[in-house]
Amino acid sequence: MSIRLATKALRDALSGLEPALYSGEDAAVLAEDLATTEKVVAGARAAMAARAAECGAHRGAGHASPTEWMARLTGKTPGEARRELETTAALDQLSPETKADVAQGALSLAEVEEIAKTEQACPGSEAEMRDVVKAKGLRGAREKGRRLRQAATDIDELDRKRRDARQFSHWEDELGMIWFKGALRPEDGVPFVERLERESERLWRDGDRESTRAQRLSDAFLRMVNGEGEGNAKGTTDLVVVWDMTQGTCHIPGVGFVHPDSARAEAVNAFFTAVTHDGVDIQHVKRLGRKPSVEMLVALGLGSPPDFDGAVCVDCGDRAWLDYDHVDPYAHCQETALANLEPRCRGKKCHQAKTERDREVGLLGPDPAKRRAGSTRPTARRTKATRPERARAP
Repeated sequence: MSIRLATKALRDALSGLEPALYSGEDAAVLAEDLATTEKVVAGARAAMAARAAECGAHRGAGHASPTEWMARLTGKTPGEARRELETTAALDQLSPETKADVAQGALSLAEVEEIAKTEQACPGSEAEMRDVVKAKGLRGAREKGRRLRQAATDIDELDRKRRDARQFSHWEDELGMIWFKGALRPEDGVPFVERLERESERLWRDGDRESTRAQRLSDAFLRMVNGEGEGNAKGTTDLVVVWDMTQGTCHIPGVGFVHPDSARAEAVNAFFTAVTHDGVDIQHVKRLGRKPSVEMLVALGLGSPPDFDGAVCVDCGDRAWLDYDHVDPYAHCQETALANLEPRCRGKKCHQAKTERDREVGLLGPDPAKRRAGSTRPTARRTKATRPERARAP
C-alpha cells in the first residue's frame, strides 16, 4: 500500500472514532499509540515539506516562501513552521540513532530541536541529550540543554547577549486590559520574581482566597509598582549564588550561569548567600549582603565572650547609638561576615572617624560631601523615621 493510501485509511479510521466505546485502559493504550504515530507523521511531514521546498514546489501552490506554505498546511504560525523546517535540516547532521528514533516516533520534532541546537553549541552532547529526553521528556531536555549551552558560552559573551535580549512591551486587548511581556537578566529577574511571589503569598494570608494565583500575582505586581506592601520594588530579597571553585564559574540555582561581577553588584541590594564548592563538597556558605543577617545581629548584640555583657563601641566603650561597622569596608571587600563586623558609636563620631581613616588609605571612594559639591541635587535628610535604632544590650 502506498503512503498516500495508508494515510487516507488512517484518517478514515479516526474520523469515526467514538472514545466512549472504549474502556479507560483501552483508551490509554490507544492514546499512547496515536502519540507515537503523531511523532512519526510529524517527522515524515516535515521531511517531505523540506524536500518540496528544496524543489520550489511551494511556488506552484502560490506561496512566496517555504515557511508561509508550511504554516498554511499545518495551521501553525510562521515562526513554528520555520523552526520545523530548520529542525529537519539539522537532523541531517545528527547520528543515525537520533534519525531512527524520529522515524520510530520515540522523539518529537521539538525534542530533536533541543538536541540539535545543544549539539551545535556543545559537540558530543547528542547521546546525553537523547537519554535525557527519553528519561525526562521535553521539559527536562530544555533544562539540561540550557545548562549545557550556557556552560559552553564565554561568560562575558553570555552577559552581553543577556543585556541585548532584555526587553519590555505592552499592548491593549479587546477589553481594554493592559498586557505586557518582558525579559530580565537572571541577577535582576530572580530578586524581582521573589518579591512578586512573596507579596502574592501575603495577599493569600491576608484573606484573598477568591482570586486565582495569576490574579494575586497581578495585584502584587501593582502593589510593588506603587511602592506598597512588604514586597515592594525596593524590598530586600534573598539571592543564592553557587561558586564552582574548580571552574571559576558561578550560577543561580534553577536559572543558570551569571557573571561574577553582576552577582557581586546585586549583593548590595539583597541578602546575598554565596555557596562555594569544589565539585564534590560544599566548602563555605557566606552571607555577602551589606546588611547583617538576623543571626549576626543577635551575636553582635551579645557582646564579646566570655562575658557576653552586651555590645559596646570598640573605640570608646560607649553603649549608646551603636552602628555595626565593617572592619574591612564593604566597598572594598563586598562581604558581610560576623568576623568582619564590630560595634562603633555615632554619638562620639567613632564610626565617622573610622570611615575617614578608611578613605585616607584608599579603601573607599571619594568623600561623598566633596562629590556633591557643585551638584544641584537635593540630599536626603535623615528623619526620625529613617534614623537607625539605637543598639541595645540584650
